[in-house]
Amino acid sequence: MRKFIYIFVFLCFCLGTCLSQNCNINNPLIIDAQYLNDAEYISNKIKEIRPDFKDNNITELKLQVNKCNIEIDKQIVLLKSQLQSISLDKQELLKVKDIQKIKEQITEKEKSCDNINKQIASDMQNVSFKGLFFAILKNIDPYNDSKEKLSIKADHLISPIAIKDLNGIFISSLTKVENAVTISEYIKSEVSGEVRNDKQLINTINPKYKIYIYLTKVVVSSLKKPVKTSDNYTGAKIDENLIINALADKGYKEKLTNFGINTDVIDMLEAEIEAAHESINSENDLASRSEKDIIANGKENLQQIKKEIEDLKTQLEKRSQILKNTIESKTTLKYDNNNSEASVNAAIKFLDDKMADLKNNMLIQKENELFSRFDVPVPFEGVSSLDIAKKTIEICKQLNTTYSKVEKFMETVEVQNAVVTNYQDGSAKDLFRAIDKIWLFPVAGQKDNYALTVIAKFKIIDEQQNTYTSHTTETKTDNLTYTPDSKIKTDTKTSVTTETKSNIKIDTRDVEVENDTKTPVTNNTPKTNSITDSRDGKTYNTVKIGTQTWMAENLNYETNTGSWCYSNIDNNCNKYGRFYNLEAAKKACPSGWRLPNDKDLNNLINIAGVDGAKKLKSISGWNNNGNGTDAFGFSALPGGFSNNLGGGTSLGISAFWWYTTDDNSIKATYRMDYNKNDIIKSRGNNNLGISVRCIKDTKNMTKKSNIL
Repeated sequence: MRKFIYIFVFLCFCLGTCLSQNCNINNPLIIDAQYLNDAEYISNKIKEIRPDFKDNNITELKLQVNKCNIEIDKQIVLLKSQLQSISLDKQELLKVKDIQKIKEQITEKEKSCDNINKQIASDMQNVSFKGLFFAILKNIDPYNDSKEKLSIKADHLISPIAIKDLNGIFISSLTKVENAVTISEYIKSEVSGEVRNDKQLINTINPKYKIYIYLTKVVVSSLKKPVKTSDNYTGAKIDENLIINALADKGYKEKLTNFGINTDVIDMLEAEIEAAHESINSENDLASRSEKDIIANGKENLQQIKKEIEDLKTQLEKRSQILKNTIESKTTLKYDNNNSEASVNAAIKFLDDKMADLKNNMLIQKENELFSRFDVPVPFEGVSSLDIAKKTIEICKQLNTTYSKVEKFMETVEVQNAVVTNYQDGSAKDLFRAIDKIWLFPVAGQKDNYALTVIAKFKIIDEQQNTYTSHTTETKTDNLTYTPDSKIKTDTKTSVTTETKSNIKIDTRDVEVENDTKTPVTNNTPKTNSITDSRDGKTYNTVKIGTQTWMAENLNYETNTGSWCYSNIDNNCNKYGRFYNLEAAKKACPSGWRLPNDKDLNNLINIAGVDGAKKLKSISGWNNNGNGTDAFGFSALPGGFSNNLGGGTSLGISAFWWYTTDDNSIKATYRMDYNKNDIIKSRGNNNLGISVRCIKDTKNMTKKSNIL
């Protein structure tokens, strides 16, 4: 039965090749692709050929073009039907394919608990607790000891105490997370501690009493490895000086008095400590909540993996029972009990070869299609041949815009791997085309004008290379060389309104269509420009994507209120831009720029296409090799997000931006994650700290200007 099917498909292809002879255009006025923008060449060609077409020639041409395309559509319908049949056979085989692979997946998932713990620990490296410590150094030499030298000594004495005390807060917070004992114990085993000076509040020398007074706000990241400090003061003894945790030691004033510190100094320290006390406690509460959220998410991931393991075991049991029958029922091959892997691979190759032949044949048919513009008026403005040439260039641009993307005529649905057999996800590669050559039919009018008809044939090109595809076979037809590639799939809407009917009467390929969601035929290296914000002199790279001009980096303009840096570190602003709450985001963009709206975002998503986030993410900076290709120059960095108290979370993991909705509210955000290739829309809290990516505010934009 299957041999009969494949013989039938072959005969259909042969018939299609014969029928496509109706697509021959008998006209020496041919312009190849490389000259489609050369008005002088086209004009000279017209003068050389000196065509003399009449109205009846165009009438016959219309019938010929329509007949050609109808015949091609019939062949594609037949080939597509056979392709889908074989594709379904292959999918049935893939459902029960590779038992050993499922076993390996089960083993890997059983080992993944440790990886989850490590990921949690990695995420929690960004969780830090803050403290307030002071050091009183006696018997200093006011003439030789500088503040810089003394502050280094004080930091050296404070560091081990700060790490010990703030790590204690970190561990104490872990124990409060419910039903996460295993995760908490693992994290405790990874605690070490990196300390850094966040802000010096008091840094003064009292030469009269030969003492140095130092009060500083420190930050300890418990899961970061400590940076090796200088050993210049390793001989300093704490008991010769006074080091106190100002927020934890309620009796610090008595200790200062016993240490011989006068009342004025004690009062100065007390005032600074009271001023900083509340904000530090609030920041530590926020860090504790972040810590709990990370652990809770980790626990959820562990539960999900256990469920996946059970599902895999169920699939393994079912596939083991039906593998033999599936191979022998879906192919002409015999199943080898002693080598199931070889049998499966041979069966898949058998089906893939047949599908490749069908796809090659469809590409040949598609490249025989004729696209046309009939009876376009060309008024005389100078030399008639040059006027016709200019109009020809204009028509070619319209044709390329309208028909650049090939309709979804080769999509086949297949499982992507053995895990998702109950949720099949078809994968189709976008396929594009560009004009390969055109035929011109100018018909002289009665009053200083011509009626121009243009017939075009397109060549299939590959989106990634933006060049003609490399093929393995050639077929000569209509003075064109067709080299089909069986590996290419398409994923767009058809431009032929009656594609699936075998009795096609009318073709619509000569109708100009405007479509806001067409994908441009381009994958050249993105061209970036720059703008300078007159408010603060900062310069931002910009990039044009489709018809939109975006900033190619996050905004870093400091508003009066409502904006801050990740963890309040300026270098983070320089790299990731600033965070903005709702009110600040409304007025953050410079003049001539604005927040993107829902339509802008949808256009960006449509242009980026499948795996859009991967194409927009930067090529580095994302956790776990979650980097993108930055194909459009958007350069999205994983700057995380924050809240109205400052700080930050999800650095290296996610990126969030504000955008406006149809009702002009700005509670909407869009995001990208390190482990996903999709752009995700969500709703944001007004007080969250979210990045801003501005878009150029182009007024009076018409639908025509949005054609991609």
